[in-house]
Amino acid sequence: MLGQAIEGGDPRAAGRGFIDVFQQNDADHYSKIGSYPTGPGAWTGFFVPEWGKLFVSARRQGERSAEILVFETK
Repeated sequence: MLGQAIEGGDPRAAGRGFIDVFQQNDADHYSKIGSYPTGPGAWTGFFVPEWGKLFVSARRQGERSAEILVFETK
């Protein structure tokens, strides 16, 4: 899940460096099935359903260059 989730009233809680993946069990219930690292502060993402891909921007961190991460969906 990528977005402006608010944990404990802190809107900065999103962008902690992970994408959480959920599976829909039925119309009203979901289960978390995984968590994938992106990098601290990676807030911005763009999902292209036709391609089945999620693009996430990860900012520069120390010696690590900024990059666009690509995640494939099933």
